[in-house]
Amino acid sequence: LVYRLFHAHLPFAAALLLAGPLWSALEIAKGVLFTGFPWVSLGTAFLPWPVWAQLAAVIGATGLSGLFALAATALAEAAPLRFTTGFSPEITPKNRRRLCFLAALLPLAAIYGYGMAAIHTPLPEGRAVTVGLVQGNIDQNQKWDAAYQEGTLARYLTLSEWTANPSLGRLEKPVDLILWPETAMPFYLETNAVLASRIASFSREFGVPVAFGAPGKDTRAGGTGYYNRLWLQTLDSEPLQSYDKTHLVPFGEYVPLSLPLQFIEYFLQGLDFI
Repeated sequence: LVYRLFHAHLPFAAALLLAGPLWSALEIAKGVLFTGFPWVSLGTAFLPWPVWAQLAAVIGATGLSGLFALAATALAEAAPLRFTTGFSPEITPKNRRRLCFLAALLPLAAIYGYGMAAIHTPLPEGRAVTVGLVQGNIDQNQKWDAAYQEGTLARYLTLSEWTANPSLGRLEKPVDLILWPETAMPFYLETNAVLASRIASFSREFGVPVAFGAPGKDTRAGGTGYYNRLWLQTLDSEPLQSYDKTHLVPFGEYVPLSLPLQFIEYFLQGLDFI
């Protein structure tokens, strides 16, 4: 809609070239306004094809989104027939079509050319790290039920043993780190020392650190603060190392402005992080 507004008041070429910056500005605004929702940008849609995503290392994901938006807009404007407000067909002039094809080709060529160069550039040599990824696939209807806490932990420990125990014959090479998902553990380590000690014992028994998500809480002025926390259980860390997520998902991990929306509580499962 914003593009169409500029399209009506600017020369065609100027309006077309603004399509990319306008899209990038929209994504930036989406990531900032009302605490922001920066996920699911246009540029990230191309991650399954790495050659098309490499330029993000230079211009960022929003810049990459802008180039794709420019190319898409130019291709749409290059259609032989265009429909005006009255839905009557109008032939697109050849000069305008050539400009559109050029405006689409140049950003796509830049993205692809840089991507091919980056893909074929040797990476710096360094120590290889093997990470074991464990997904417990816990039913969300059971995850936050206190009766399933021990069962959830047991499943993750069993799957992790398959990953870390060489005697089971499943390893091609030893793992340097085991990684569990965000909020994989449905309990507070600060107040459940028994379950927390089982994770520490596993780490020491198999000689591998475990990084995992779990809710965290701290006492602060005005009450208790709850956090979406990443924990790292190393072989000798006491206390555990931790990192609190700073950009939360609106209506998924907290309710903006503490709005009284009862139906959201089902998704939050009683957790309103800060």
